Amino acid sequence: MDNKQRIDELLATLQPMSDYKDTFVDHCAQSVPRISTGLLALDKVLNGGFANELYIMAAETSTGKSAFLMSLAQKIAESGVDVLYFALMKGLPLAAGTRDLPTNSTSTMTVTT
Repeated sequence: MDNKQRIDELLATLQPMSDYKDTFVDHCAQSVPRISTGLLALDKVLNGGFANELYIMAAETSTGKSAFLMSLAQKIAESGVDVLYFALMKGLPLAAGTRDLPTNSTSTMTVTT
């Protein structure tokens, strides 16, 4: 199969975005249970709190990501919701010639009802 045939085959499978409109509207209309973060301003941004979704927090090194998520985990746990919190910190590489490289860290919080 040459490239033109492959492209034509792929184009035949495409559907206009309007075909997905009803699915999107239905998804937006669903009432999903929310878990309050304990911070009113953040709950407003999150449309009422955390839902059963993936949240990613990213920022420069040493900006307080882990401390902020730990604070949220404590507030949520105080409200009676089970919380699992863990942080993975990766220090500076030990290989020669890698000085001044930033550390990497990942913080993850799972909230369950």
